[in-house]
Amino acid sequence: MLIEKLEWSSVENVFASKVKGTIVLNAIIEKLNLSLNHFISFSSVSAVLGVASQANYGMANRFIDALMCQRASKNQPGLSINWGPWSEVGMASILSEKELNFWKQRGLDYLSVETGKKLLNNIFKNASYSGQLIACQIDWQKFLPFNNNLVFSHFEQKAIVSNKEDILNEIAKAPFSDRL
Repeated sequence: MLIEKLEWSSVENVFASKVKGTIVLNAIIEKLNLSLNHFISFSSVSAVLGVASQANYGMANRFIDALMCQRASKNQPGLSINWGPWSEVGMASILSEKELNFWKQRGLDYLSVETGKKLLNNIFKNASYSGQLIACQIDWQKFLPFNNNLVFSHFEQKAIVSNKEDILNEIAKAPFSDRL
C-alpha cells in the first residue's frame, strides 16, 4: 500500500512480526551473551528497491537490514538477506498471472526454490558474509528504465553475454567494502 494511504494498524501488523521479532531475538542474544556462528534474518528486496505499493513492508525490512548491519559493524554475527520474490513459495506465489507478468516485464524475475536453497547453502558455507546481502534475479536492462531511484542511476546498462565464473564466490572473496 502507498505510504499516504497507510493506516497505522497496517504498519503495526507488519512491524509486529518483522521488527519486534528481530528486536526480541537480538535482545535475547545480547542478554544471554550467546556465542553464535550465524544470525541470519530474512528481509525483502522491497527494502532496497523501494516498491511503492509495499511501503510498510519495505520499512520493516529496512529496519532488519539496519540492525544486521549494526551487528556486523560490531563484529557480531549478523546478516540480512534481501530476498527477491520466489516463484513457488512465499508472497509472490499467490500473485495473479497479471501481477507476475507486471514484475517480469520490469526486470524482476522469480527465484526457484532450488536456486534459493543453493544461495542459502552458499551463504552458510561462506562465513564471511555479514551485514546485508541481496539475493534476487534482476534483468538490469529491463529494470533500470522503470526505476528512477537515484541509487540505480550509477548503474550502467550492459548486456551480459555469459558468466562462466561463479559470481557468488567472486563476491565472497572480495573485501567487504568492494562487494557492492
